[in-house]
Amino acid sequence: MFSLKSGTNKGNRRIWIEGVRLLDAGLTRGTKLHRLIVDGVMYISTSPMTGATCHTVAGTPTRPIIDFNGKWLTAFMAGAEYFTVVCDIAERGAFGDIPAVVREACENAIDSDQQVFAIYPCHMTALRDAA
Repeated sequence: MFSLKSGTNKGNRRIWIEGVRLLDAGLTRGTKLHRLIVDGVMYISTSPMTGATCHTVAGTPTRPIIDFNGKWLTAFMAGAEYFTVVCDIAERGAFGDIPAVVREACENAIDSDQQVFAIYPCHMTALRDAA
């Protein structure tokens, strides 16, 4: 799990994640991602999810990049400046609180070399309180 500050691009929020964080999670340049937002949580999976929007990891083989930005992200962030990424939610096994479509991706991930992540918007005060 890690938290980062979001940026802006053309007046909209931007989430930029790169390098070793992605490599450690097994996400390399060209990896197909499926993004689904449910109940204020963004789920990112390498396993398909019904209704998900597709993205591809950009960058180079040694420096992969996830770059999300746009009006949809501004709406998702809902005024929060920071975001927290929870990696490997499939391995954590806490499926009870996640939507069925994401639960299915988690179950598929356990049986294969797939990954499922959750991204939560957060405010700096929440990060300080957690430290």
